This record gives sequence, C-alpha cells and structure tokens, in this order.
Amino acid sequence: MRLKTFILTTGAMALTLASCTEVEDHSDWGYGTEPNFTAYVSGGSSIGKADSWPTGISAGVFMKAAGSKLSEASSCNREYQLSDRGKMTSANTNTTIHFPIDGSKVDFVAYAPYNASATTGTFTVSLTDQQDQSKLYLIQSANATNCSGLNTDLKLGFENKLAKVFVVATTDNGVTLNNMSATLTNAAVEGTYNLGKGNFTSVSKTADITMPVTGNRAEATVIPMSTTNSKIAVAINGMTKEFLIYKEAFLAGKTYVLPVKVTASDITTDTIVSGVWTENPGTTVATPTPNTDVQFEKGTVLFEENFGTAALKKVDGRWPLVSSFTAWSNPTLTFKDVNNTLSLRNHSNTNVIWFPSGKDSDFSISGFDTQGYKKLILTYELNANLYNAGDQMDLAAMTGTFNGQAFATPSQIVKNPDDKNTFTSFSIELPITSASANSELHFLSSANANTKGLRLAKIKFVGIK
Repeated sequence: MRLKTFILTTGAMALTLASCTEVEDHSDWGYGTEPNFTAYVSGGSSIGKADSWPTGISAGVFMKAAGSKLSEASSCNREYQLSDRGKMTSANTNTTIHFPIDGSKVDFVAYAPYNASATTGTFTVSLTDQQDQSKLYLIQSANATNCSGLNTDLKLGFENKLAKVFVVATTDNGVTLNNMSATLTNAAVEGTYNLGKGNFTSVSKTADITMPVTGNRAEATVIPMSTTNSKIAVAINGMTKEFLIYKEAFLAGKTYVLPVKVTASDITTDTIVSGVWTENPGTTVATPTPNTDVQFEKGTVLFEENFGTAALKKVDGRWPLVSSFTAWSNPTLTFKDVNNTLSLRNHSNTNVIWFPSGKDSDFSISGFDTQGYKKLILTYELNANLYNAGDQMDLAAMTGTFNGQAFATPSQIVKNPDDKNTFTSFSIELPITSASANSELHFLSSANANTKGLRLAKIKFVGIK
C-alpha cells in the first residue's frame, strides 16, 4: 500500500501525521490535549438537544495536517460513538485522537456510519436493502479546519450525502386509498464514496427499488446521480401510472417528493417537489414543501437501439462490421459507418459499437421524426478500453451532432481498475430548433481525443410534448 506522508513543522520540529501510527512511535509527538467533538447536521436545529441522535451511531474520524490531503493510512479511521445529544466519544481509549503537542494546526474529517473498510479514505456504499429507511444514511463533516489544542471544543457540522425520494398520494373526494405501491427504476444503489473529495466517484450498481410504503407515503434512498433516465411507477386502487425523469436529479443532501392525485379513474401529477435533507440519521425525514426542481414529464420513445436482441459473437473469428450488420433493433432506421472504422462487439454482456483508438470515426443513425416535441432527450452509455492498470481516459472524447448541431459528452474521467468494465450513462437535451421529419444523429470520435478506444451502447432518443 502506498502511504502519503505529511510533515508539520514548528521551528525545527517536524511531526509526521500521515501514517497515524500510535503516539509511542513518535518521540517528538507526545500526547496533546483531546478534542471534544459534538456532531450536528448542517441546516438542522438539533445541536446539543436530548434524543436528537438515535443510539448506536458510530462515526469515523480522520486527523490530518492543515490544508493537506486526506491520509490513506489505515489507523486514521478512528471510531467514535455518538450520544443522544451528539457528543462523540472514542470507541477505544487506545485510539483516542489528540492534538499535536507542539500546537501544529490540523483538520478533521468525519463521517457516519463508521466503516472499517474506509482505511484509505474510500469505501463502498450499498443501498440494495431498502426495507428499513432509518438505516440508510451517509453523512460527512469537513468544517473543522486549522484547529489546535488552544480550542478543544469542536462542533462538527455534518451534511447528508445521499438523496431521498418520496411518493405521496392524496385522494379525490370519495376515493379510498388502497394497495399503494411505488417502484423507482434505474436508481443508483451501490457506489464508491471518496472522503477526500466529499462525494461519490463512481456508481457500480443500479437497480429498480420497490419503495417501502407507510400510509400514503412511499420512500427510497439513493446515491446521487448526475444524470438519470429513471422513472417512478405508481400503482394505487388497481391503476398504474409511470412518470419519467429527464433532468439532473437525485443530488446529495436533497429530498424529492412526487405528489400524486388519485381519482376514481386516474393517477395524475405535474411536478416533483424538492427540499434539503437536514434531519439527523435514523430520524423521520420530512416531505419537502413546494419548490419546483425536477419535472416529471410524459415522454415518447422515438427509438431505442441496443444493436440487436441477442449477444453479439464473432463470425469466422471476426466481429461483425457496422457496414454489413443487419440485425438492428430498429430495422426501419438507417445506420452508417461513415469512415469505415467501426465494428459491433459484446463487452460485459452488453452489445456495443467499437470506436477504435487513433482513428477518426463517425456512426450515424437517420430516418426518425423529431417534429412537434417541446424537448428532445438523448441517452447513451460509454465505456473506455482501459486495458492496463492505471489507464485512464475522458469519456468526453465522444462527441456528436444532431441535424448538424453539435453536442458534447460531459467530461468524465474513468480509470482502471474501478471503471474497466463499467458503462457510464449520459443524458443530453438536444435543441428542438434542429427538429426534422427526417432527423440524423452522429456519434463522433477523433484520432487525437480517442486515445484508448470507446464502446457505445444503449442509445435512446425520447421526445417530450
């Protein structure tokens, strides 16, 4: 394991903190004063109040040189237990944190729930089990900076790093609410969290969440997603309605509620309402008050191209070329390999178009009508050919045009090994001014930008009226 070492100096004195080894190993360290931590959730009003923190919550705490990067040493992840008023006490007296005895300034980074695997500052968060929502939380504090033993009372302001999604049903006069269920599809439920960056650096699993229902409210907890092609399916009184999401959503520390109105013959809604998650872990999260943030809108899928229904295989030892392939998901559309560089392959059980490195490539789809829509949404997935350990690439190397108007893939650096077999989903709003009865879509990569090779998968084009 590679360890980063940070040196603190006061005059001629040097103090090594990065390895976070025990004090006996540092004759120049000594035992300084012990910080008194009190936890609160930023934006909340529960600091120091009795019964504001449920029992059984533990946090991990790191101490590092002021202004330095988070240490990767395993012993930095010190476990602290929280009382009902948020006071934090070391779970083991042998690992209690002390300020440097020479008065050097330090920063504190803390998070909860404690994870023994967070020894390097990164760890996996899994939300696959949604049944007990009170157990699904992730909070982090990084506000205690430039601290020293001159002020031992430290209030650690934590922020929620997950997102909450609700469905709340109301009924028309005379309508009784029966057999309510809700499903959130394509939601991020597993990913890697980086304490040094204060966010998720990757999503490793998406799934459909069956949202637990209490009374007229269904609830889910998700990992933040920068773009989404999710939908919420609501079933009440024998009726089912799906609501699509086509904007950035599920942001860290935010709460979202889809208010639905149930009549005798229909389930309706207009917008999803958002708020800020300020409640402490383990407590009931309030339904946000109106503040329109993300629109749920009715969309029409103009086409969805997965390059056939069967897994692609080599024929006579070679992958099929785009120019000769005929088993498209949409045989009425026209597909072209403009520069004769492309082939179709299967990677991680996903059919893809292969854009080789070091070549100018152009894949086009044409023959679909985009007229009459107020919004056009293109979604697709990309994977880079990260063959060797340490390889990395920016997925922004894939660009495109829609009826002659350029669009860009948002910058996303992917690395081996974390992203070697991971597909990243992008959702882009295209200009309606370019709509046409015979539209043409191009995916482009240049020889200079495409340094590793790119795989394009799961192309979907949606029109919203």
